[in-house]
Amino acid sequence: MHESRPPMDDEARDTSWRPLDPVRDNIEEPQSGIDYSDSYPLADTTVLYYWRPTYWRRLAS
Repeated sequence: MHESRPPMDDEARDTSWRPLDPVRDNIEEPQSGIDYSDSYPLADTTVLYYWRPTYWRRLAS
């Protein structure tokens, strides 16, 4: 079940957005007991967008 709200009038979807593809996208699996809050590159949070070429967990192709 998806729990999300519709976009606000001033919110536009990134033009390169696409649905998550578990085969194509290197998405980390959360593990119990690990605090991820300090491991994310927060200087530029757009690197957390799995659909962009700048995704920080991009697999070498």
